[in-house]
Amino acid sequence: MPMYTEEFLNIVNETGQPDRLLLFQIQESIDQIVRTSNDCTFLRIGDRTKELRGDDLRNLEYAKITRHYEDELDWDATIDDLDKELLSEYKARIGAENLSNEQILKVRGFIKNINGMERLTHAAVLLFAKNIPQFYPNCRIRFLRYDGTFAGVGTNINIIRDTSIETPLLRIIDKTREFIKTQLREFTMLNVKSGQFQIVPEYPEFAWQEGIVNAVTHREYAMSGSFIKVSMYDDRLVIESPGKLPNIVTLENIKETRYSRNPRISRVLTEFGWGRELNEGVNRIYNDMKNFFLDESL
Repeated sequence: MPMYTEEFLNIVNETGQPDRLLLFQIQESIDQIVRTSNDCTFLRIGDRTKELRGDDLRNLEYAKITRHYEDELDWDATIDDLDKELLSEYKARIGAENLSNEQILKVRGFIKNINGMERLTHAAVLLFAKNIPQFYPNCRIRFLRYDGTFAGVGTNINIIRDTSIETPLLRIIDKTREFIKTQLREFTMLNVKSGQFQIVPEYPEFAWQEGIVNAVTHREYAMSGSFIKVSMYDDRLVIESPGKLPNIVTLENIKETRYSRNPRISRVLTEFGWGRELNEGVNRIYNDMKNFFLDESL
């Protein structure tokens, strides 16, 4: 059932007599799916109502965070497909070296028992797989460098660098960071406080690195046809992550509001030092960009 309030309004009806009108105010459904008594779900589109089924309904459940793609089972991967070196590093970081790989995966919810069979979740494979393209062809970051300030197409295509980074999530941030460093320009500027000239990077490192971390942490991995895209132009750097803003996060409250679409992935990345889960990263991006006299919208 949706959440709602009700009240009676005193009115005069069409015959001129005093009457009452029952008014229902339906509250916005943020983290639940509203269904009818026969378990149907409908979406209002303009002046029409569409029943959601199959993939459309599942995608709505992902968007409302009533269903987590990261917790669903990967029916193809086994524990032998995971990177033992990464698992060992993970156990060391959380002080669980005495546990076996299988035990730590069970404890953290990365293995589930279904009808007597133990299966890995999507999160386990995304984080630890030895060969990520085997299971998720678009679990990658694609870097595109354009010559100019626009993306040309057809005979005017102006891509001068096109590189894809395809590794498990626990390695993709570091590899992407090292690659982007090689693509950034450096400038000489006068430090007005010290009176000395100094060399500064094209963009503050924390700002674009945090953008990559957020893209990897909060992307919609159920959108298997999409990938994270980093587009570099002469005047800006654009980071695009598949999926809408998660749940209650909006462009207006993004600096103050934190909501994780993939809480298990987010926790592991935090344990590897790629975040703090304190909602401070976005604010620092804006502050660092401001300190570099850069447009905060970039």
